[in-house]
Amino acid sequence: MNVKQAKILLEKINRLFQSMTMDEHISEIEKELMRNYVKSLYEEFMPDGGAKVAPIQKAAPIKVAPPVREIPKVVEPPVKVERVVETPPPPPPPKVEVAPQPAPAPRPEPAPRPTVVETPKIERKAPPVRVAPPPPPPAPKPVKAKISEEHEELFEFKEATDLSERLSQSPIKDLNKAMGINERILTTNELFDGNGDALKDALSTINKLSNFNDAKDYLANIAEIYDWASKGKKKKAKIFVKLVRRRFV
Repeated sequence: MNVKQAKILLEKINRLFQSMTMDEHISEIEKELMRNYVKSLYEEFMPDGGAKVAPIQKAAPIKVAPPVREIPKVVEPPVKVERVVETPPPPPPPKVEVAPQPAPAPRPEPAPRPTVVETPKIERKAPPVRVAPPPPPPAPKPVKAKISEEHEELFEFKEATDLSERLSQSPIKDLNKAMGINERILTTNELFDGNGDALKDALSTINKLSNFNDAKDYLANIAEIYDWASKGKKKKAKIFVKLVRRRFV
């Protein structure tokens, strides 16, 4: 027995064991090397004293593949298998024999209803409602003015004595048609200061009046505005007033 060789083997075994305890993963090289150390130490204690023991040879390095990361396995929860207990079907109900009933007597057919012929409805149209036309607007009433003494002379008339004067006082229906173009121009220039629209409005308003008294009040206002009592207008003003008077004869 080689005590020195056994001591060396024990030291190697201790160092290798301490190295193996420091790592949880023990490689195959370390396992193979530990088996060789233990085998050699075992043979040192054999009766022949280890004469036949071959010298310890270093094991050839074993190429170890890098550790493969283990993929954690997903543990599926156990499936609960319900035990189905087959219940026997219920027994069929007992057959009840029903005595055949006699067929009901046939019902008498109802008498046919008389057909009703609807007479066509005659729509009566309501007679058209005649709507009376709205009454014409009342004629504007002139504002009554106090006639001055100067203008009162314009409305004084003498009774016609001869035939020519009676014909000159015959009634007329429309003042616009009774005046010729020359008469209209002369009246506009002498009595309305050349304002043709003023004459036109005056004739239209007088045509709508109902009596000469209203026309007299209306003309009195115009006479005040255009000063018909002046010497240059008085004579023509009397002729125009006589024409207006014939509208209401």
